[in-house]
Amino acid sequence: GGGAAPGVGGPPGGGGARGPPAPPAALPAAVLAIGLAVGGVAAAAAQVALEQSAGAAARAAGRGDDPAAYAGDARLRVARHGELVCAELSRDALAGALTLVARSCAHGGGR
Repeated sequence: GGGAAPGVGGPPGGGGARGPPAPPAALPAAVLAIGLAVGGVAAAAAQVALEQSAGAAARAAGRGDDPAAYAGDARLRVARHGELVCAELSRDALAGALTLVARSCAHGGGR
């Protein structure tokens, strides 16, 4: 008798014990795409917040106040360019895969 073993090479449902069907190959790609989209939205929101903080830090430095109060956990760099005071904030995003940078300048004429 040279027949195939039950469940091997036979018609579907041929009597062998089978587990759940394998997920379609597109499922991991879809999960990755959704994850990247969510990460992108989160990074964009963080960039907007960083831009606002850079503006506040530049205005504070222009008034002579401490710009670090507006930096939060971002790295801060302040530079003077003539009458302008510029604040640059940078922060890692997406687990360090991306560095967000925001720069803003304000008049350094005091209060």
